[in-house]
Formats: sequence, C-alpha cells, structure tokens
Amino acid sequence: MSTKDELLLVVDEHDRPIEPLPRRIVHTSGAWHRVVHIWVVNGSGEILCQQRSLAKDLNPGWWEACFGGHVVPGEEYLGAALRELREELGLAVRPAELKFWKVYQHRSVRHANNEFQAVFVLRWGGDPSLLTFSDGEVEQVAWKPAAEVRERIASHAAQWVGVSYEPELIDEMGWVKA
Repeated sequence: MSTKDELLLVVDEHDRPIEPLPRRIVHTSGAWHRVVHIWVVNGSGEILCQQRSLAKDLNPGWWEACFGGHVVPGEEYLGAALRELREELGLAVRPAELKFWKVYQHRSVRHANNEFQAVFVLRWGGDPSLLTFSDGEVEQVAWKPAAEVRERIASHAAQWVGVSYEPELIDEMGWVKA
C-alpha cells in the first residue's frame, strides 16, 4: 500500500512534469498529478471489478471498475500500468497486451485530487481466484456484466467509485458485449 510520503510527479495543467512532491502534499494542495486506470475485461462482456481495501484513505471498501495507481517520478504511463497490474493483482502482462484508450483530465469536486488519468484496457479471461493481492490495495475482485457496471456508475450507486468517463469507455468497447 502506498504511503503519504510516497513521491508523486506533479505536472502542470497541460500534463508537463514540474517536480516530485510527497503524496500527502499533492492530495491536500490539489496539485495536478498522473495516475493510470486499467480496465480488465473478458470476451463475455464482463469487467473485473475490485472492492477497494478497507485501509484506503479514499472510498475504503467501495467497488470500482478499474485497477491502477499513481505514476511515480521517472515513470511513464505504460510502465506505471504494467507495474500496478503486477502489484495489485500479481498479473504480469506484455506491453502490447494493454490497449491505450486516452488520457482524461479529472478535476475532483469532492477532494483536492486533480489527476491526469491514462486509461488502458486489458482483455483477460483468467480465473480471478488465481490473482494475488499482495500490496494491500484490493480486498476482493469479481467479474460483473458491463451493462451493470455502466448503470451503477452512471446512477452514482452507493459504494461505487466513479469519475465520469466510465460510461463513455464502456459504450466504446465494441468488442465487449454489454
């Protein structure tokens, strides 16, 4: 699990690097920084969702439709996505297996947490019981139908994390059945 003293790369409003600062400062000052979101989907129209660790500082125990985390100084978006999959799920994939969707600029209205979110999609049909949650970020995972996930996020369902791009992404994933 990350710590409040973990260094994050602060960027300007155009996603250009400025300097590394401790996570606690970045998250309380509203400084722009980079994160990655990785959506894991299968060929049956399901999304691998996670229940966030009960020890998380934001939305503990809530469900979300992606995995990921912060981009650290000296790291690019793709490298961070590969690292986060290994850390959060014990899943090692080749760079070519991750499909880049886009970088989304998210200004939080609830928290001082302004992010550039690089969104990737991984098509994976494995057994979730074989995944390992060794970094303390994930409580459990479950496959959920894409249509159900879209509805929960769009309706701001209780105990679900959403930032706003999710319905658009689910609609654009034509190879994932809804």
